[in-house]
Amino acid sequence: MHSQVDAARAALAANSAAVQASQVNASYTAIRAPMAGRVGAINVYPGSLVQPATSLTTVTQLAPIDVAFTLPESNLASLLAAQKQGTVPVEASTGGDAKPVTGQLSFVDNTVDPTSGTIRVKAQFGNGDGLLWPGQYVNTRVTVRTIKDAVVIPQSAIIINAEGTFVYVAEHDGTARMVPITRLHAFGLNAAVTGLAGNEQVITEGKQNLRPGGKVRLAGARQQGKPGAQDAPAARKDKAA
Repeated sequence: MHSQVDAARAALAANSAAVQASQVNASYTAIRAPMAGRVGAINVYPGSLVQPATSLTTVTQLAPIDVAFTLPESNLASLLAAQKQGTVPVEASTGGDAKPVTGQLSFVDNTVDPTSGTIRVKAQFGNGDGLLWPGQYVNTRVTVRTIKDAVVIPQSAIIINAEGTFVYVAEHDGTARMVPITRLHAFGLNAAVTGLAGNEQVITEGKQNLRPGGKVRLAGARQQGKPGAQDAPAARKDKAA
């Protein structure tokens, strides 16, 4: 009785092996991509001479997708500090009316390119809607720091001398008032500062000739029929990144 059971088990194992062998043989009749993606142009047609190394087509992964770009080495410290805090958000835009795509920083190179003073980084995007395309040029924006309810002013309004860092603001009575400030973060032509309420009009032109209490005139105002220059910009509350 036991010998019959063992013989049946051996026959079952042999049949299972035969099934697996048939599945392997059948797999050679189909071509399966190693990943999900978009198929490119077909490079082989009936009658083409092919070899084992001949590429039939290419499959490019679209979701997720990586975007490689460079950052100035001066931003490396802020980038690494943000990376230690957690996920670093990155926005990519293709320009025009296209909606920016949000992803996250995934790679920071281990060396700075000494010829250009930049470091190579990568960001990964889910790209479920396929807005980003392989080989496409995009504009990227990395947010390394967010200052909530920050007061943002033009950097051209900031004065630094032996007395410290300050700006001149235009009062309602037409005089200039000196306000000490602290620059929290500079980005482009603007800077986030403390020391201002956010509703002042900071003076950006002619400030080198001003003294506390000196008379000022808003550019754009007319005096005795003479046109002025442009309006002085006002400080505003904003988010600095």
